[in-house]
Amino acid sequence: FTAIMAFSVLGEEIGIFTALGGILTMTGVYLVERH
Repeated sequence: FTAIMAFSVLGEEIGIFTALGGILTMTGVYLVERH
């Protein structure tokens, strides 16, 4: 049960980091395309 909860929290953290990475990548591409 503890391992399942830890895995769930880890999955949420990975999802957050993935979302942030995607936003940063899209922002970088937008800035490059604009210039």
